[in-house]
Amino acid sequence: MSESNIYYTDKENLVVSFSYLIFNVESINKKYGRLSSFVSDFELFGETNGKLFILSEMVMPHMRLAELVNERIRWTRLREKEDYVFGYEHIIYGVHYSVTPLLNCEIPELKDIKWLGSIITKKGNYVWYNENPNEDRNHIMAFRENRLEGAAPKKYYQQLLLKHLEYYSPYKFKFNPKVYKVDNYYVFFDMDKHYSKNAIARQTLERFREDSIFGRG
Repeated sequence: MSESNIYYTDKENLVVSFSYLIFNVESINKKYGRLSSFVSDFELFGETNGKLFILSEMVMPHMRLAELVNERIRWTRLREKEDYVFGYEHIIYGVHYSVTPLLNCEIPELKDIKWLGSIITKKGNYVWYNENPNEDRNHIMAFRENRLEGAAPKKYYQQLLLKHLEYYSPYKFKFNPKVYKVDNYYVFFDMDKHYSKNAIARQTLERFREDSIFGRG
């Protein structure tokens, strides 16, 4: 069995669906060896971005995935929640097109897994590797930042700021607005001839992004 059994992606946010099993790749490297060897030795098929390795199956409960960890890899010292975790896809729409109250919330089963971030959106259930498990971060902001796919946050929010000003205050263009700092909640920017501190909520600027993954324009 070769590495063709692994689907590689450069995305930070990965979709999880049906019944799934998520491994922390760092744990596999420490307790077993290379991910490619792990996949080959246990004849697995899954997706990875180098940080997470995800297997899924279209049945509930996930009997084959449970058999894998309970019978086949018990001797590897990989531990549930510490190194891997099970989950189920949360359906967005219910009876009569009702929307789940979990929309834009963390996936309940994964909420206490320190090495994972998660969110339920209208486009699906997403997970990502948490680089700083001890840092208390807003999951929506983390999800959005991961979707930049390498773009610098200041550059990204500079574009959204210009769109915002074009819509609400086009006269401010003459002051050359420029983003100089982005934190977890606000975007700070300078304007020529304006010496006061200028800031705007990141969520306000997010309304002007091109995609509509959260159901807004």
